[in-house]
Amino acid sequence: MSLTLTTIASSGFSAATLRSGFVDTTTNIFMMVDSGNVFRRYNMTTGAQIGSNLTVNSGSQACCMINAASAVVINTTGSNHQFIEVSSGYIQTVNGGGSSNTISNSGSNTQHQLIALNPTASTALYIGGTNSNVVKVNSAQQFTINSVVVAPNGNTFVSIIYKGNNRWLAGTQFGHVIEIDDLGNTYYDLVVNPGPYVAIRNSSGAAPAGPKISSLSYGDNLLLVSTDAGLFLYDYTTKTLIGSATTSSNIGPIFLSEMYNGVVICSRNNSGVSAFGKSLFEVQCNNNSLVINDRVFFNTAASNLTPCNDIHINTVAGTGVMEFSSSSAANVAFVNVTPSSSTTRTINVNPGGVHQQFRLLTIDDTLGVGNRTILLDTYAQSPYTYRVATGKQVIELVKVGYGTDATWGLGRYST
Repeated sequence: MSLTLTTIASSGFSAATLRSGFVDTTTNIFMMVDSGNVFRRYNMTTGAQIGSNLTVNSGSQACCMINAASAVVINTTGSNHQFIEVSSGYIQTVNGGGSSNTISNSGSNTQHQLIALNPTASTALYIGGTNSNVVKVNSAQQFTINSVVVAPNGNTFVSIIYKGNNRWLAGTQFGHVIEIDDLGNTYYDLVVNPGPYVAIRNSSGAAPAGPKISSLSYGDNLLLVSTDAGLFLYDYTTKTLIGSATTSSNIGPIFLSEMYNGVVICSRNNSGVSAFGKSLFEVQCNNNSLVINDRVFFNTAASNLTPCNDIHINTVAGTGVMEFSSSSAANVAFVNVTPSSSTTRTINVNPGGVHQQFRLLTIDDTLGVGNRTILLDTYAQSPYTYRVATGKQVIELVKVGYGTDATWGLGRYST
């Protein structure tokens, strides 16, 4: 697995701060807005800009495609959201319903994971301006629900991603990852518990209630969570912690891309430490491990001390992009992400044609008798997909039922 720098685009940004962008996996196009009130699109393979700059309203904070033809730009005011027909550049400003439908522009994630799209339904959810609600927008150019869901127990939302099947995952400032849909239903509340949590007390002297969720990445039933205490990888089916990588308190939040073949690229959002904002790291996620691998370093004076604003992977094409900007410079870096050395396996357990819950145990048999280790031990619902590193000889045990009535399956495969 490797990361290769393709190019860095810096033309026309001047001192603008780059905002939350979006990857269209179908066209391999990255789109973004900036604090200079400009909407741009780029070819992710070459880094070349597509079309002309489009002027959008002041306060534009995030954008995404809302259907195959149009993008939506969300604003820090409730009445200046805009729809853009990308082929013609035609822009229509709509009223989002006032202050309850503003977008968040506070906290550590002012440019990252503020909006997430369900491409099948052409529905997006974004973090509301108070950070305590999530707002819905659809392709009919209207905001259908003011507050889809309100953060529980005094939490505020920090980041949001689309999980699939009309479900989103929203992270909060107090260590919760909440699974929701666009009707306001809550399905699960995962509390990230890194053990003894040490952080600076706030100005009133109160201790923090938990690690802030800086960023999220999901794929193949794996959830990677970035917090101010480090990275944490979960088997999301069972909500079991698989692996972690703790970080020091002075590096700032780590922003995560989408998950691509078990790989997430990440960068630190911290302008106070040299070179952190101009480095990309690769995190390899399997069902039994979390490994930080390759690194790309952008050795250019213009990007020194510039924090990461936003980061993405095209999960179809394997191209990556990162925005980074400071008070004096802004850049967009494009990278190629070589497919990872891992593979997925899907298990169907359906005696009598009915999918069953089952226990799954996988054993690494690569080195033979006396050297076997457990790769995965989990309970799952059929059909179940999991990810394992390549180059393995795997023994797979499946148990359905309990006690003496349980039935077993045994298999072997190579990756």
